[in-house]
Amino acid sequence: MISPLYIALIAMQVVAGVWLFVRGLRGGSGFPSCGGCGYDLTGSLGSVACCPECGSAFAKVGIDKPGPRQRPLLLLAGAALLLTAVCSLGIGLLR
Repeated sequence: MISPLYIALIAMQVVAGVWLFVRGLRGGSGFPSCGGCGYDLTGSLGSVACCPECGSAFAKVGIDKPGPRQRPLLLLAGAALLLTAVCSLGIGLLR
């Protein structure tokens, strides 16, 4: 018989693992950047025609649109927590 405390600990581990995994997938909000060097262009779009960092013309190298950035360490931590929760539950059921 699995104790209620053991089930509660596994449930908290699953919740934390899912939260970390989802945060890792969603990542940050991202930012517009130079297509040549990756320089953060937040606040300078519309006022310049070339990158202030590398000097490349935006017409030539383009501007990378902001998008979500994944965070691989959060993905890994969430997956590890979920895996250990499943293994702990399996070990608890075998006893």
